[in-house]
Order: sequence, then structure tokens, then C-alpha cells
Amino acid sequence: MIDSQNAKTTEAGGVRGYDAGKKVLGRKRHAMVDTDGRLLVAQIHAADVQDRDGAVPLLKASRRSFPFPPPPPSR
Repeated sequence: MIDSQNAKTTEAGGVRGYDAGKKVLGRKRHAMVDTDGRLLVAQIHAADVQDRDGAVPLLKASRRSFPFPPPPPSR
């Protein structure tokens, strides 16, 4: 599962943006969890990053830790 959460931030370092849908100025956490809710991969983006756009780098990052299995041998 992939989900996101907004967090309000101050002017102190790091990326931040404005999520107009939730009216939040800050950051957005995109997280990938397994079916039991255990965290697999997480990334921080500016709040103005859409969920569909934040999922792409999250999925790419997950391939390093969780690569696809090799295909079965052909007969």
C-alpha cells in the first residue's frame, strides 16, 4: 500500500510547498507499507507534490530493497 500524509512546517530548512487541497504549507510524507502495516519505504516531498507524482520515485526506490524475482527458466 502507498499512502501520504501532510505535515505543517516552519521556514527552517528542507523542502516545503503548499497543498491547496488541504490548505497546508509544509511537507508530504509518502510511505509504502506491507499488508501488516510495516513500513517498507518512505520519502519526504514538498506538500505540493501530487500523490500520483510522489508514488513514482517511491516505487523506484523500493526496487533497490525489493527487486523483482528472476523469471522461471524456459523449457
